[in-house]
Amino acid sequence: MVWAHTDVSAFDEKLGYKTTYVTAGTYKAEGAAEYPLTPEARDEMQRVVNEYYTMFVGAVAKGRGVKADRVERDFGQGRMRLAAEAVELKMADRVATLEQVVNEINAARTAKTRRKVAADMVANGLPTA
Repeated sequence: MVWAHTDVSAFDEKLGYKTTYVTAGTYKAEGAAEYPLTPEARDEMQRVVNEYYTMFVGAVAKGRGVKADRVERDFGQGRMRLAAEAVELKMADRVATLEQVVNEINAARTAKTRRKVAADMVANGLPTA
């Protein structure tokens, strides 16, 4: 997870802009680009990024059937992995085109539908051949 802050206060000053936020709540405009980022605001942004990262790692671990520490250790730490390496690391099941995957899903769905229709026919005493 990445959360960027661009301090445009010097640029705005050169243009003669001065932004004033009227807010309710102490931190409502915290992190606004028109102000330099305070250490407190940066710490809060880091806290939120860490929380989202933890949730993301947990979801990936659950989806891939591995422990969270394995995701953190082996799944790139935010770096890109190429397809073959991702399969090797168990980040992906295989390499396929979108068309291949869609065709397989449709074939499985069609086979499941055929089995259900046949089971319904048997349950209703109808011939299946």
